[in-house]
Amino acid sequence: MEFINKKSHLILIGLWIMGSILTVKSLGLLYGTIAVVIGGLLAYSTYTDLQDKIIPDKSTALVLILGLLSIYFNLDNALVHLIACALTAVVLIGAHIVSGKQIGLGDVKLLTVLSLYLGPNGIMSLLFISTLLAGLFG
Repeated sequence: MEFINKKSHLILIGLWIMGSILTVKSLGLLYGTIAVVIGGLLAYSTYTDLQDKIIPDKSTALVLILGLLSIYFNLDNALVHLIACALTAVVLIGAHIVSGKQIGLGDVKLLTVLSLYLGPNGIMSLLFISTLLAGLFG
């Protein structure tokens, strides 16, 4: 990833900070902060996945904790989010097997725990966008 230089790092950090402020403002302090931290973990996971072809289990574990925390503070939708998580796991494990392991288990784990925070609509949108980007750039 030599195309990312110091200037690019500063621009990306600046964009992340601006996005973080807007996210916290629009989602509220609790959910906005969770979203910002998850965004940082996803950025780190993307970087390590591109560099080393591995998604760190620590990142996935932290996303899991944050997803469970967001469910804890919104128990009205807890069952829906847990069902979305289970269905996401089943679909992605199936995709892992059918694709001849082109979809890594790190991706499966990360997207599955991310569905706890996003819920069914959010994870469906993310899977659609991910599939589209993988088709274009993968």
